[in-house]
Amino acid sequence: MLATLPGMESRRYPTDLSDAEWSLLEPHLPAPKRRGRPCVHSPRAVLNAVFYVSKTGCQWRMLPHEFPPWKTVFHYFRRWRLDGTWEALNHAMRERLRVRLGRDPQPSAGIVDSQSVKTTGVGGEQRGFDGGKKVRGRKRHLLVDTEGLVVEARVYSGKVPDQDGIRRLLEAARSRLPRLSYLWVDAGYRGRGKEWVQRALDVEVEVVNRSPKPPPEKVLRVWAREGVFLACDNNPRQVEYETSVIGAAAAAGVRRIVKLSAFGTEIGSPLAFWDWHGRIEKHLRAAGIPAVVLRPSFNMANLLGAAEQVRQEGALFAPAEGARIAMIHPRDVAAVAAVALSTDGHGGQTYVLTGPEAITYEKVAEELSAVAGRDIQFVAVPDESARQTLVRAGMPEFAAEQIVTLFEILRQGAHEQITDTVHALTGRDSRTFAEFARDHAGLFRA
Repeated sequence: MLATLPGMESRRYPTDLSDAEWSLLEPHLPAPKRRGRPCVHSPRAVLNAVFYVSKTGCQWRMLPHEFPPWKTVFHYFRRWRLDGTWEALNHAMRERLRVRLGRDPQPSAGIVDSQSVKTTGVGGEQRGFDGGKKVRGRKRHLLVDTEGLVVEARVYSGKVPDQDGIRRLLEAARSRLPRLSYLWVDAGYRGRGKEWVQRALDVEVEVVNRSPKPPPEKVLRVWAREGVFLACDNNPRQVEYETSVIGAAAAAGVRRIVKLSAFGTEIGSPLAFWDWHGRIEKHLRAAGIPAVVLRPSFNMANLLGAAEQVRQEGALFAPAEGARIAMIHPRDVAAVAAVALSTDGHGGQTYVLTGPEAITYEKVAEELSAVAGRDIQFVAVPDESARQTLVRAGMPEFAAEQIVTLFEILRQGAHEQITDTVHALTGRDSRTFAEFARDHAGLFRA
């Protein structure tokens, strides 16, 4: 949950190339020029920087200082785009992967599709209006093989229709695709686009039409008549999503619903997540469907979000000083849900699920130290510092505020209570955090 609360600079990024990965890419990069000033930065460092930008989406000028200067990185990125280096790398890696999968290096069948994306208002000739998708910007056309690997990609103005885009895409690639004999396309390519491919390339084209979307109640009637497990990630439309499923379940005659809620749920709670669950529970009770509500305490799986930070820095950061929390193992939640879904006698019940002990984050750090074989410290972070750090890391202010509010409530003892519900329903004791730490020890080791 708090993986974005760094305490100090990390020395290595997950996007950095390993030695094995670098050994595969190096032969396909342009050889350094013999004349002129020697290169100051290695191609490997440049690639690491490009992959960092690609993965994180950060601005070039925001490139961390561990990498070469952003102008240098962008220079190579642009140069390799213009001279075909990126395309050559993609072709080489795709062919290598296809061989490892037991396929011919060159595909005999492929899929063509396009996507229109918005651009800034200064896109020039490459910016146009896609009337079908109501998007002003550019359109990227892709040819992928049946493994989903990119074979060819072209970017044009958004006003270029798919029937013309497929021609521009395949004309440039026809000499590199000697085995291509079959294509799947959507209805946007019907007409002159399909006809040109069949006539000019002698490739068979199948137009795949979108299947009509069945109403939700029909889906539930066919696939979930016995029961529905209702769970959703925390987002502002959660109430809308879950109440719509409840309505469809009622129309379909579903026998029971098991709703995953949260310990502390209450309409009007200062924590929006708990308020949403409260409103959904009220709707569920009024729907007339036999229902079971599960209210688990703080989930141990939340700690996995901090694994990368713990592995690199040997510290666990959170605004949780003094909080005692009866954390629950996700497997225990799943076990209780299975019982509630598969057996009778639970209709109308609300089950509070907790772990066997209320532990502190200091204790969490001790257990992680034991399984990781090194000292891991818990560092208490002030609320405002935590909020600012989360926002700087790109988290929406609302979400950052909610996380800080949750820990404020936890520090007040909201999840100290211990129940024996897991044992009563499953016949086994709830799992300890020590068990959870052992299960995921590899994620926290340096």
